[in-house]
Amino acid sequence: MKNVLIIAFTLFTSFSFSQLVPKAELEQFWNSNILSMVRIDKEAIVAQTNLPLEGAWGYMIDDLSEPESWTQELYSNNLEKIYTDEIRIAMRSKTINDLAHFTTDEGETALLLSIMIETYDKESDMTFESSYMFFFKKIDGNWKLFKIDIAG
Repeated sequence: MKNVLIIAFTLFTSFSFSQLVPKAELEQFWNSNILSMVRIDKEAIVAQTNLPLEGAWGYMIDDLSEPESWTQELYSNNLEKIYTDEIRIAMRSKTINDLAHFTTDEGETALLLSIMIETYDKESDMTFESSYMFFFKKIDGNWKLFKIDIAG
């Protein structure tokens, strides 16, 4: 838990929480990108993902190979494992007000949707927390998922 909080604090202190994207554009982004994930609209998800996708998403499907080997096919064939019921339920509880706006090192405006999932392990009688971070930026004029990171 402490590690997750430290990572989250470090991550969020670098973001600007001022609104860099107009509200109408955010609503359109939400309805197109996030709701596609919630509904597991495979065609829309793949179309709205910049591939090769950066980050730790391969670990979500237990692929322990080097991230450079993760392919579009691997991603497309495992959307239900990446966007689990728990993740989609957590996404449903979010709104456009939960998006963090920031500027990338390249000067691009980007959005972050971060969700926290608690998992109870009966064997150890412990609850574990994991943070899933979905990063989006405009690529060729369209908002696309470009990175998924995991902490915890």
